[in-house]
Amino acid sequence: EKDFQPILLRFIPEAYVDALSGAVLQLEQGVGRTAVIFSGVGNPASFRTILIRHGINIADEVVFADHHTYTEADIERLRERAGRAHADLFITTEKDAVKIKPLVRTGETVWAVRLGTEVMEGRERLEQLIAMNAER
Repeated sequence: EKDFQPILLRFIPEAYVDALSGAVLQLEQGVGRTAVIFSGVGNPASFRTILIRHGINIADEVVFADHHTYTEADIERLRERAGRAHADLFITTEKDAVKIKPLVRTGETVWAVRLGTEVMEGRERLEQLIAMNAER
């Protein structure tokens, strides 16, 4: 029986991506901006924390179920919340940005947080697993 060596990863924000244009924006460009944030992910609190740590003023937040399929009504709800909160932008996850792109109007600003991964523990084990799968 092999020793089980845990692999510990941490997701770290690398940049924002404009959902419509695909332009990559530095995290610093969000500092002081007021946003309505929304997500359909398993851990919305983690998403919110990332944004707060990077200087986003969260005017409002809408949490959808994990793997949510967005509708025009959902986007209308977000627009209303943004109007009431005087937010000039929406921020979501990359996964959610792909889903809502067809519903976004020209001139609306929707940013997605691009996450990278950092291997905290078990890099050697991870590299072994990748090498084993590559040989298949």
